[in-house]
Amino acid sequence: MVKLAEEYLRKAFGLGEGEPIPKFISMHIRHGDFKVYCGDTPKEHCMAPVSALANAVDDVRASLKSQLGISVSSSDVLVTSDEEDPAWWAEIDKLGWAHIDHKAERTVEKHSRWYPTFIDAMHQSMGIGFVGTEGSTMSLVALKRVIDWNGGLGVMVGWGAGKYAPKESNSS
Repeated sequence: MVKLAEEYLRKAFGLGEGEPIPKFISMHIRHGDFKVYCGDTPKEHCMAPVSALANAVDDVRASLKSQLGISVSSSDVLVTSDEEDPAWWAEIDKLGWAHIDHKAERTVEKHSRWYPTFIDAMHQSMGIGFVGTEGSTMSLVALKRVIDWNGGLGVMVGWGAGKYAPKESNSS
């Protein structure tokens, strides 16, 4: 399984076979079934926007550098999510972040029904940094693994923009 997960990572990061995988920040952004908790609030006001996720990634990158002396490129980010909105994924692509399209990769057909989940869980746990979704057990497990297994660190992003709201510029 580890070799398979590494193959998917190399492809996502545009690396050749056998090339070393860089230290990266893994993300688990749960939206699918969490949308029901939004009630009448539009999803874009309930779920953390991509700008808040970007701020969380910046915070993790800065903490990795200041606390552990580890530099992670802004493009060495792997996003896992159950989001199906192409516009949301287009925002992720604009940031230069990697992700696995299990439908395009035909992961289920090649392996089995649970392999997309297995591979994503492995990827989430392989990062040196992590950004997860508050309230998600999968995110919590991945965060603990990144900390305990890899000596890394991470954060959980709550509902809406919250702590990671878009940063205001002071230009006048």
